[in-house]
Amino acid sequence: MMMGRPQYQTKGPFAGETYVYFLTPWGMQMELITFPNGKGYELDTEARLWSTT
Repeated sequence: MMMGRPQYQTKGPFAGETYVYFLTPWGMQMELITFPNGKGYELDTEARLWSTT
């Protein structure tokens, strides 16, 4: 069961992130997160949470 609509962040270090919460059939709350173009903080620094290479 979805717990609301997907939320899109437009400002701050999480800009570009979309997330949505949902309940599994067994009652566990989970979150789906995507940031296909990177996170907002990456515009201001070379630091990264991870590397794909």
